Amino acid sequence: MRRIKVTDKLNKTVKDFLDTWVIDWRTQTLNRLNTFLDNTSLFYKKRREYINNIINNIDKLPYLKPVEFQPMIDSFERIITKDNLKKNFKDQIVDVLGFKDLRSNRNYLKVVQDLDIKACPYCNANLTLVVDIETYKRNWKGHKKGEVRERSAKFDIDHYYPTSLYPYLSISFYNLIPSCTNCNRSKSNNPANFYLFHEGNDLDVFSLSIEENSITKYWQTKDRNDLKIIINCFSDAISENHQELFKIKEIYDSQLDVAEELLHIKDAYDKCSKENLINEFRDLFNDPKMIDQLLIRNYTNPEDIHKRPLAKFTQDIGRQLRII
Repeated sequence: MRRIKVTDKLNKTVKDFLDTWVIDWRTQTLNRLNTFLDNTSLFYKKRREYINNIINNIDKLPYLKPVEFQPMIDSFERIITKDNLKKNFKDQIVDVLGFKDLRSNRNYLKVVQDLDIKACPYCNANLTLVVDIETYKRNWKGHKKGEVRERSAKFDIDHYYPTSLYPYLSISFYNLIPSCTNCNRSKSNNPANFYLFHEGNDLDVFSLSIEENSITKYWQTKDRNDLKIIINCFSDAISENHQELFKIKEIYDSQLDVAEELLHIKDAYDKCSKENLINEFRDLFNDPKMIDQLLIRNYTNPEDIHKRPLAKFTQDIGRQLRII
């Protein structure tokens, strides 16, 4: 629902993780690729060229930045187009590249954890968590007591560029989108127009609001079903694609109780009341913004919407109603 800006800081975080991970991965994967190549018949010239292209780009594939995906894709498309890849061949590539090992890698999960992506980027309605399972009970082989030994991913990883079409991108960090199971299954191998990582400044793709006429009707009937949620997007193509894949309208139509609560919060807490709360509980709330967070029961900064489900929904409506 909102993009994450690819900053120098983020690139450094990703690079620091990959620099450590690829030390063992590169040697093991090159061995597997060369074995794969040796076992591929000379009859399959294009397949052998495809594998060789992976070998030649082995040092680039994990690190690819968003703007670098298309040139890499073009280099493979000139060998075998994505529509002509055989299932057994592409499944072997994903297996050889070791995606399963990356997905469960403790340090990869730490990067996702540090990014604070705790809500699905596609729907912003369901949790996507990394949880710490076990810590070291004592110092052991370079690990300190209390350091996390095992983490678990409570999310799916969606490949923005699907492995069924682009198997060589299965271990590219910026192609891995932590998502909820529902959105991952809905997207499947279908192309999505919304991409989480973005190098520009136009990060807000969607905005949500309650239709003003429906608010008027609600105060007459007190029936939340009279409320109408509006989802706007700066791109019709993204909006239509997002709706088709994720049924985003139906998801937020199911949250009318949250919209109703925000209407009553607005009615109960005007500006004067908020100022009274800040003054009365000044020792409790060092940051006056915490009052806003308590009122909408969610984060109030746009860059924090990935930290909690429905943050985008409550922020946008909170601003529409001038609660925050």
